[in-house]
Amino acid sequence: PAIRRFGTLRPVLAVLLLLAKVQSIEDHFSTQPEITNHLDRSKDTMADNSSSLDAQFVSQSNSFATKLYQRISAKHAGENVVISPFSISACLSLAAMGAGGLTAEQMYSVLEFGAPDKKQTVADNYRRLMERLATDSTVNVANKIYVMQNYAVKGAFNAIATGSFRSEAESVNFAESAAAAKKINGWVEEKTNNKIKDLI
Repeated sequence: PAIRRFGTLRPVLAVLLLLAKVQSIEDHFSTQPEITNHLDRSKDTMADNSSSLDAQFVSQSNSFATKLYQRISAKHAGENVVISPFSISACLSLAAMGAGGLTAEQMYSVLEFGAPDKKQTVADNYRRLMERLATDSTVNVANKIYVMQNYAVKGAFNAIATGSFRSEAESVNFAESAAAAKKINGWVEEKTNNKIKDLI
């Protein structure tokens, strides 16, 4: 899940981005919320690599993560909040790839990517990011988009979804909500080794 809340731990922000190895969560506890900037660390790691991320993309992603945490923590004052900005930004970015007009402008603005004309740059950076994550034994990424049946998905969107986000689009009948939820939940359980159940 993108957001989880815990009732017994002290305030902490855990940001899972890029190549950082997962350490014991106790190492991240503090009396104040902490933002771990893994994208910047990854940028240094890949500085001389052809698969390096664009510095502006890194900065924009970190800005989105910081603002997202500030908004969520403000609404849950006194509670412990753990979020994955990467999960949220990846899903929104994938959706933004298929958006147009004012919707696209608003989504790119919220994601800190600027104007929709940066679509290819964003897609290229996510492709590099997903390639790096695919070689990291501590991180597994699974993305999928479900589309109401009878709605056609453009080939260009499918190409970006599979090539840059390692995702795919699947048609589902949302009118049959129970069946749709069962299908989506089944996929989530499979991809998370049954760690996440009944997401929908």
